[in-house]
Amino acid sequence: MAHPDNAFYGHNRALARYVGRADVPIIDGHLQHGWSPYTGLAEPHRLVGRLTKFLWSSQNLAQARAAGIERLNPIGAPFVYLEAVDDGSREPAPPGSMIVYPYHSIERTAFFANHRRYIDEIRDRATGPVTVCLYWRDHDLVEVRSLYQDAGFRVICHGRREDALFLERQLVELRGHEVVATNRVGSALWYGAYLGLDAVVFGPVFGQWEAEEGARYDAFQRSRYPELFDPSATPEDRTTRAGVELGAEHRRPASELSRMLGWDPGRSAPRPALRLRTITEHRTRTAVHHLRRLVRHAA
Repeated sequence: MAHPDNAFYGHNRALARYVGRADVPIIDGHLQHGWSPYTGLAEPHRLVGRLTKFLWSSQNLAQARAAGIERLNPIGAPFVYLEAVDDGSREPAPPGSMIVYPYHSIERTAFFANHRRYIDEIRDRATGPVTVCLYWRDHDLVEVRSLYQDAGFRVICHGRREDALFLERQLVELRGHEVVATNRVGSALWYGAYLGLDAVVFGPVFGQWEAEEGARYDAFQRSRYPELFDPSATPEDRTTRAGVELGAEHRRPASELSRMLGWDPGRSAPRPALRLRTITEHRTRTAVHHLRRLVRHAA
């Protein structure tokens, strides 16, 4: 049985490349779709009890167990597998080049962001060319995209999360820079640090639901990830932490990963009808979940 989250950002494609598959088989389980200090498994209504949950890190595993989620198996982040099969043959990154990932808005959620102040702080920090990578929704908003363009920055977008080449584009862009920056800790920062880029966090922390949420998260990230804020910490310290956050120690050999994902030669793949039914099931669950949340807020 397949889960629609498995294709987000091209994660299934990255795992298929690692094991030497030319195709992208259906994963027999539910793959964690992004970095999180919690379970990384998104909202509870999207979970399917009978599916194995493939988690990234030991921290995600501990959080999932504490939440009472069953059928758990840590395998590391798909980015770790993609990096392992990428030859890294590219032009050297320009000196001081920085790629910035402003914390992005989320569908159906209020968003509080001070882009102008962030741009001022990027200018103060930058010592070389700057690339700003915006989430697709923010990139589509001319009033947001133009702020960064008018500041003289190169502005890009890796694509929507349904884009199978998202992660591969991200790897290429990260390797083309010396510094990765954000204002709120997330996947991109850990990816860059894992590759050996100097990872920095600065600027106004954008908030979700209410402006004060950004301040609360800033206090959390400063306490939880001291390597990112302590002036005495080195880039190597941050690279080591990135490996832990991405579950690099859980990376499996190709043959073992194939077996775990249900890709053993000779094993029949899940029927396409099962996959379609799963997508339909989750779309229905999502609609019901959001309807219930609206009713609760209106009450």
